Amino acid sequence: MDSVIYFIKSTLANEIAASGFPLIYKGEMNHQIMRSFAFMANRKIAEMNVPTATRKRVFHIMIECLQNITKHSDDYDEKEKQIG
Repeated sequence: MDSVIYFIKSTLANEIAASGFPLIYKGEMNHQIMRSFAFMANRKIAEMNVPTATRKRVFHIMIECLQNITKHSDDYDEKEKQIG
């Protein structure tokens, strides 16, 4: 069963990368990385001249998504080559 899950995860990661998704991260997700993602995204949104209220909503939703990823993702183990 683990080999099937690994195959699905790795195939999905490869397809996302091939489709030109703007950001793909493989590795341990921690607070510092979440902050980096949040600041990068906030800067991109600010460059688009999005109204402040909308920018704040998007930022808060993105933080919630990153927290959910951290809370619900697989443990990252370099030896086992987990995707995420």
